Amino acid sequence: MFSSLKATSQNVSKQSIQRLLTAADIKQSIVSPASTIYDINKASQTVARAFNDLPVSLYLKTSTHKGLPQHEVEAHFFKTLTKYVSKGGIIIQSHDHAAVALWLPPNFAKAQPSTDQEEELEEIPPQFQELGACFASASKRNGFDERPHWHLQFLAKDPLRSNDLTTKGAISSIVKPILQRAVEVDKVPVVLESAGEKATLVYKHWGFKTLEKLSIDEGRVTFDYMVYND
Repeated sequence: MFSSLKATSQNVSKQSIQRLLTAADIKQSIVSPASTIYDINKASQTVARAFNDLPVSLYLKTSTHKGLPQHEVEAHFFKTLTKYVSKGGIIIQSHDHAAVALWLPPNFAKAQPSTDQEEELEEIPPQFQELGACFASASKRNGFDERPHWHLQFLAKDPLRSNDLTTKGAISSIVKPILQRAVEVDKVPVVLESAGEKATLVYKHWGFKTLEKLSIDEGRVTFDYMVYND
């Protein structure tokens, strides 16, 4: 589940970084793709701090509240972000990583079943399998397993900088450009799973609508499955 930063950093190829740099198409000067190992490391720190108190993080045990040292939580998210980038995911950051988004573009390479992956699946903790199955089922029910779309996998604002007035607008600056691109360039929907009521209200303010409510851990952890431009 967890690995050191040094070990996982080798998985990001130059080709992956180049794809990340060219695919984002972000014009704002304060917003840029996280294009280096340093950026991904900083992004993982922001995500780890932002997600630490979420019910889903407590259930998945990717939280310091479950006894993990901070560096192990960050290592988990570093490994996760690295994996997505290697497959074509795009990490965008704003205001020196005060806000971080992981976007999966319409051409994101979905994993194909293989013997190796089946063996890896056996090693995945059951909580993660439950979460993955929940999201996959929702995607299939709503037709997004086959339909091209942008997917907002992660969106995080560093809680350590919540009182920093210079970061005002950091979150919207890494979301709205992709929403605009989805409408004007790619002409596809945008999908996400919201893990909190406050976040859901923000997404609705941006124009997302809830398609259905999801839950895991016998209903104790809930999500809004949301779509934009559909």
